[in-house]
Amino acid sequence: MSRKSTMANSFDWDSAKWVTHFEKNGIDIDALASISGSNEQERMISAARALTSRGYHTWTGQEAIAAANLGHLTGEGVTLRNLVKRGYRVLEKRYSSSVEAASQAGIPNVHLLRLESGTNGSNMLNIIGYEFDNGTLLKSGAALFPRVLASEEDWREGVYLPTDKDFLGEEAFDFARLMGNYWAAGALSKKDKVYHLPSREFVMCARGDSKQERLVKITKPLMEMVHNFKVLVREQECTFKTKDGKTISAGGYNLKKRSSAFASWLTTVHNFPTPDNIHHHTMPRIPWTRETALGFIGGYSEFNGNFEKSTGGTPEVLLWGKGREFADEMAGVLTKNKVACSKVYDNKKYGCDWKLFLRKETAEELQRRIYAPIQV
Repeated sequence: MSRKSTMANSFDWDSAKWVTHFEKNGIDIDALASISGSNEQERMISAARALTSRGYHTWTGQEAIAAANLGHLTGEGVTLRNLVKRGYRVLEKRYSSSVEAASQAGIPNVHLLRLESGTNGSNMLNIIGYEFDNGTLLKSGAALFPRVLASEEDWREGVYLPTDKDFLGEEAFDFARLMGNYWAAGALSKKDKVYHLPSREFVMCARGDSKQERLVKITKPLMEMVHNFKVLVREQECTFKTKDGKTISAGGYNLKKRSSAFASWLTTVHNFPTPDNIHHHTMPRIPWTRETALGFIGGYSEFNGNFEKSTGGTPEVLLWGKGREFADEMAGVLTKNKVACSKVYDNKKYGCDWKLFLRKETAEELQRRIYAPIQV
């Protein structure tokens, strides 16, 4: 059952139901019960900090108001519905100096409360060119990614979107590897279009035991670590559309994540294919070094490739895909960064437009960093 469905009637919960809810989420009830004082703003801050201190940074406005007023929910017939309007007015008063900036940035007041009570791991403020200083939201400079669109859920979850700095840091290989996973097996769902907005739902499908295992044990946890959000993976029939318009269905594992910020980051920053143009692949717009090039092709090969042995028994990595322009661009990035490769067009054996070979040295390095040892 989803969190949204379990909290559907939370406006009508009394104190006992809220206590049960908080206990299920690992919240210290004694800490909430000790919140007191007539200053409603300070009670809200204390409640938000109590929730955040337990690692529960995805709390909603209703939960913060309930936590701040747990002692006021004990009267007969008194529920959150009696207190929530006043709670939101308290937030409006608290952040009155940030009204204009918050409106321009599309940031809800409840997220300003979240920022004041402790970080939730998001870099979205930096992404859109704002900072939160001494209780006030301020414009700090130009947006890093001006076309990225964040929803209220993105602010609540604390979405993290990698920047050039991440792709040049110590974990550059892992960041680039994840991008390779996305480009090999990911797509944006066309079904999620609402009110003519761009798709917000990202999906990945994996068929075959090895790819399904990688989706569950590698892609999912790496995606959650990098982007600071939860991802759903379940066993489900995967549907694929071929370049000639045919639809193919097969059993497999399906990964889904709905996020406006993540989806718009993929399409507007990295030119990821939109639902209306799924076969128009270009390489992501990240800083290309040997480390990111290796990470990307390694991640790509996990879903659109494998290890093979050449005629002489030398290990090599084979990649394949659609679109000759994409193959040319990929080969160009690899060559420029001293990753030797060779490509072949019209590879009918694999039902694709091209295949690309990475020879011994690269195969051995990726074997150490991504794959289990090749059995001789």
